[in-house]
Amino acid sequence: MTESSVEWPTWLASIQRGVETLPCGRWFDAVRVLAVDGERALAELGLVSAGVVEDQGAGTLCWLVPVGVV
Repeated sequence: MTESSVEWPTWLASIQRGVETLPCGRWFDAVRVLAVDGERALAELGLVSAGVVEDQGAGTLCWLVPVGVV
C-alpha cells in the first residue's frame, strides 16, 4: 500500500498550505495554520490570543476557538 492510497482522517495534519477549520468536539473547534504564519499572528495578537496548540512535527499551530465561530 502506498502513502497516496491511504485515506487520511479529516482531523489529521495535512501538508496543504493555508488556514484550515477542524471540528474538534463539543466545546471547541480549531483553526490550523503553518507555524511561520502562526508565529507572526501571535506576535501581533500578544496576550489577546486564544489558546494555541503547537504541533512541531507538522510545523503547525492550532487556535482553539468556540464551536461555530469560524
